[in-house]
Amino acid sequence: MSRRPSPFTAAVLSLIFPGLGHLYLRRPERALVFAALPVLGLALLAGVLLNTVTRQSLLADLFSPATLQAILVLDLVVLAYRVVAAVDAYRLAVVASGTPTGGVRWPMLRPASAAGLFGVLLVLSLAHVA
Repeated sequence: MSRRPSPFTAAVLSLIFPGLGHLYLRRPERALVFAALPVLGLALLAGVLLNTVTRQSLLADLFSPATLQAILVLDLVVLAYRVVAAVDAYRLAVVASGTPTGGVRWPMLRPASAAGLFGVLLVLSLAHVA
């Protein structure tokens, strides 16, 4: 007898890193799709940092107003991407677990699960805001 996947666990794992919740749900193709963008972005960032001529020029460019604004916009996009991955994993887990929705597209979370999911989302959002 196999256990039903937990929508809460799938959502939290995808909030931690996009694609982890999908991997938990045994959907490796979808996990790869969600994980590819952050991995490629990190590789691009590493390439840019390693290719910088001097550390002084990197610091000067990093703290320019235009660069800081671009980083803020990019950070908000990354946060939105993580939330989309979590919502997708949650919905897949609801479908996979056979949780009755009663005709409602979004089944209600238990209060403890909702509080936990909100807490994880809040902590991750604060990291992005900082």
